[in-house]
Amino acid sequence: MSKELEFTDIVEEDGQPSSSGQDLPHARRKQRERKDRWEGLLRVFIKLAVVAGTVFLLCRLVICPYPVHGNRMFPKLRDGDCAVVLKIGGFQKGDVVTFKKDGARYFARIVGTSGDHVAVSNTDYRINNLLQSEEVFYETVSNEPVDVIVGPDEVFLLNDYRSESSDSRTFGTLSLSEIDGKVVFLFRWRGI
Repeated sequence: MSKELEFTDIVEEDGQPSSSGQDLPHARRKQRERKDRWEGLLRVFIKLAVVAGTVFLLCRLVICPYPVHGNRMFPKLRDGDCAVVLKIGGFQKGDVVTFKKDGARYFARIVGTSGDHVAVSNTDYRINNLLQSEEVFYETVSNEPVDVIVGPDEVFLLNDYRSESSDSRTFGTLSLSEIDGKVVFLFRWRGI
């Protein structure tokens, strides 16, 4: 056989050389570019899914923003604020915490912990028979005097703005398991 026959062009039916032999590398390049583009989009989608999943888990398990409705905790929290709540860790007296009661979200301050004797009247409140300072709080109001010893793994909560009585004066002590977390940061949307 002759060496000349080894390199022949593909001839179409009309006798003209086929252009497919020349377009083959170009077609492969375009196909590879399309494949690379889809792989790049897939990588971006996977990265976005991982970031979104991480943010979701972080918000669900560790830290979460909640809107504040009402002025029960005025001036610390105001209507329209956004409270960032830490969902892990322990709680102590003075912490402002959030919880749900009857389908509504509340914020209140822990004033009594396990074993404390809490007495609230219409003029003041006492923890273990010690009169508590009211310099941070607004008037203490309780239509019915409250006198309770806080049980194990429970807390006694009071609002800072005491005339709003959605706290332990109306629903009693709250189990620690019912607390969603404590306020660690605050976004104030409307003024200072």
